Amino acid sequence: MKKIILILCLCFLFTGCQDKVTKVTNPQGDSRTYQFFINEDYSQTEYTLKLKSENRNITIIHSDNKEYYQVSDKNGTETIIEKNGEKYSLNNANKTYTVEKITTNSNHALGYLPANMEQLKNQKYTTGKERIGLTKYVYEEYEYTGGSTIYYFKNDKLKYIKNKTPLTENMTEFVSISTKINNKKFDIPNGYQQLSY
Repeated sequence: MKKIILILCLCFLFTGCQDKVTKVTNPQGDSRTYQFFINEDYSQTEYTLKLKSENRNITIIHSDNKEYYQVSDKNGTETIIEKNGEKYSLNNANKTYTVEKITTNSNHALGYLPANMEQLKNQKYTTGKERIGLTKYVYEEYEYTGGSTIYYFKNDKLKYIKNKTPLTENMTEFVSISTKINNKKFDIPNGYQQLSY
């Protein structure tokens, strides 16, 4: 009997009780997600976003029609720069890069950052609590065509972002966002040689 009670207590500790899920149908800019990004002075035209996912550090810098995307892990660093209708893929290990024509820049922050703050202000969402590891977080889930984005908060600070589609689910740790950008990141570093095919 004591074993059963102990097992039930452990299950309760790690899964928690079922928290109430609330659908907010008439928000007025009072969601945690909206308030967080407003207080962070998030600008859709210029930002530096830092994330962590599965032991990878991700940096995304966006400025008007330029995009910088870098992923670093124990195996190395991958860097992509997009500007002026061209995509530069840098091989940082041997200091080379390739160039290809593109029609539009990629939006690497798609699914992480709100696409429209005015829309977010009054967008319907679902909120509740969910345990990640040993910590319980308040979450807000926003549904879009083909999936949803879930923002997890602890004490009004954004901690995780989850992207869900019918086939995939991706959890990412939020590190920081800033309206400060380093324009030099959009330049090919000195000493890099272009490869031609």
